[in-house]
Amino acid sequence: MQPTGSGWDVPEDLESAGEFRWWKIAAMRTLNLVIISHTPIWYRGHFYKGRMVPCLGDNCAMCAESVGSQLRYVFAGADTVTQRVGLLETGQSVASEIHDLALRHGQLRGLVIEIGKYSRSKNSRMELRPLDPMDGTWWAKLPIPDIAKALELTWQRANAILPEKKKDRVITKPSDYLAEAYK
Repeated sequence: MQPTGSGWDVPEDLESAGEFRWWKIAAMRTLNLVIISHTPIWYRGHFYKGRMVPCLGDNCAMCAESVGSQLRYVFAGADTVTQRVGLLETGQSVASEIHDLALRHGQLRGLVIEIGKYSRSKNSRMELRPLDPMDGTWWAKLPIPDIAKALELTWQRANAILPEKKKDRVITKPSDYLAEAYK
């Protein structure tokens, strides 16, 4: 049950990560994004029951049960049409492509990409291509969500779907397993 409170002061652990949504790319769809992150956040995670959950290292119950892990990268981006802010999670190969494009662009922030799935399979690989740079007046003023906090909130919700023997996987500090990439 969610705790309740009154007044204007919200406990720090209940504060949000800012306005965001998770960008999901459906089969045979594309999304045009301008990346507003200065740098991605990365973590090692396990795919479990339709979502990524963080690997907790030496004491990880998922590793103990031989559930494979992979590097995941999260970027903040704004839809070029709706100008809504969201978070995009990719695997290592797509992140490497974004990194290469960012190097050619001069930086990650402001990189405009089309990202899509060009297969009917919902599990198909994301493909991307660069788009022409955009006027920076609207996206440069958008607040960048706290990606680490967004991951923490998402993972806390994910704990509810884990089987009983993995319920001890309570995520309290994303700093234990998050790091900034491409410094």
